[in-house]
Amino acid sequence: MAFDVKFNKDEIAGNAPICLLPHDNADVDSVISCIMLSKLLDYMDIENKICIFDKNIASDTDEILKKLGYNISDYFTSDEDKNRTLILLDHYETKHLGDVMFVFDHHYTTSSVKSKYYYYQPSCATAYIIYSLMKFENMPIDEHIVKMFAYAMSVDTVGFQNNKTVEDEVVELKCLLKNYNIDFETIRKESLLVNDISNMSIEEIINNGRKDYTFNGYKVVSSYIQLDKELDDSIKKEILKNILKSISNTDTYLWVYIVYNVSSNTNSHIYYMTLRSLLEENYDYIISRGEDIIPKVEKYF
Repeated sequence: MAFDVKFNKDEIAGNAPICLLPHDNADVDSVISCIMLSKLLDYMDIENKICIFDKNIASDTDEILKKLGYNISDYFTSDEDKNRTLILLDHYETKHLGDVMFVFDHHYTTSSVKSKYYYYQPSCATAYIIYSLMKFENMPIDEHIVKMFAYAMSVDTVGFQNNKTVEDEVVELKCLLKNYNIDFETIRKESLLVNDISNMSIEEIINNGRKDYTFNGYKVVSSYIQLDKELDDSIKKEILKNILKSISNTDTYLWVYIVYNVSSNTNSHIYYMTLRSLLEENYDYIISRGEDIIPKVEKYF
């Protein structure tokens, strides 16, 4: 990856300590991206801290991070500071206090990005962008770093099945994994993260993987569940009923709910719900929220 903005060590160090911020309801890619960038800043002798303000973390995110040797609660904080310098990972806007210096993201947006520097690349995951930055800064890449962005890439593309998948990146990843005798297919299967909805409350089901957006003043929520079978009709009705209830109790205008079936009979069901309408779309493949769904919603507003 060729960076069009110089990652200036003196400029960053002059604003240290740097707060590395994943998006709220942080997922695997946003947290791994923060950890990887923290390692790079450590390598550059720049003081930094990962700050997770939203403690609402999905169990599957926690599971992957523990597999990699990290306890996500180590990064929890409630210490807001308007004078803090922020770097946003895997998102381009935040409600948290501080001056946004950098944004690293792999999701396209037509919105104005309020950051001094903005790094966007259509990659499998933001973690791959940070890996590219590590190479650009001549940081040694070890087996652990490769495993980190491998999981982030696989989780974010649903096992390299949606159209967010960048084939050149997958080819490079396979070569790196082979160098360390790490099985690509094992990581891919472990990254599918099927939700066991029988052990989830209805609130957990409707808010799983939640992201919040504001488009021209309209508040939009998206969330999803990932199953290895078709969703039962009675559960679907309960989900939609509770989403409608949540919309009516908040200032949310639109809720986009996605049901992924990652079994051999792969498909996606998308529900667009407002107080007065419900639109359903069905696909016989894994559709990408970041590449297909949200850009279409953003364009609408």
